[in-house]
Amino acid sequence: MKWLLALITICLASTASLAQSTAATPEQTLQQQIAQARSLSEKHAYAEAAAILEKFSADPQITATPEWTNELYNLACYQALAG
Repeated sequence: MKWLLALITICLASTASLAQSTAATPEQTLQQQIAQARSLSEKHAYAEAAAILEKFSADPQITATPEWTNELYNLACYQALAG
C-alpha cells in the first residue's frame, strides 16, 4: 500500500513539474501577441491590433521585457491609425 501512495505522489509531482515547464514566459506570450497584432495591422484592423497590446500595458511582467518599449510605440501608432 505504501508503494502505491509513493507511486501516486511521484506521478502527481512529475505532472505538476511538467505543467510548470510548459507554461509560456512573459516574453513568449508577448511575442505571440505581437505577431497577432502585426497581422491585424497589415489588414488595416488597427483598433483590434491596439486592443491586443493594450491588455498588456498593465502587466508589470510584460512591461519589464526589453521588447515592450518598441511595442508601446506600436501601440500608440495603432491607436492613432484607429482614430
